[in-house]
Amino acid sequence: MGWADKELKKYRVHRAAQAIMRDPRYVAAQKQERDEAVKRALDMFLVVSAAYLHDRLGYGRTRIIRYLEYVDEQMQYLEELPDYFESMNAAIREETGVDVMRLEVSDR
Repeated sequence: MGWADKELKKYRVHRAAQAIMRDPRYVAAQKQERDEAVKRALDMFLVVSAAYLHDRLGYGRTRIIRYLEYVDEQMQYLEELPDYFESMNAAIREETGVDVMRLEVSDR
C-alpha cells in the first residue's frame, strides 16, 4: 500500500469519525454523559459540605435540610441569571476577603 492509499484511508476514517460525532444520537449521548458527570460532582460536593457542617459545626438533621433547601433555591438562578453566582461570589469576597470561585483569600 503506497503513501497515497494510506492518506486516502486516513481521510476516509477521519471523515467517518466526524460524521459519527455530528450524529444527533452521539451528540445526545455525549450531553447525557456530561450532565451525569456534573450532577455527580455536585452531589459529591453536597455530601462533603453536609459532612463538614455535621462533623465540624455540629449541624443536625434540621439545619442540614435547611442548607440543602437553600442550595436548591439558589440553583434556580443558574439558568435565569447567568451572572448571579459571580455576583454572589463578589459579595462574599467583599465581605470576607474569600474568593470562593478562585479559592483565594486576601487581606481585603
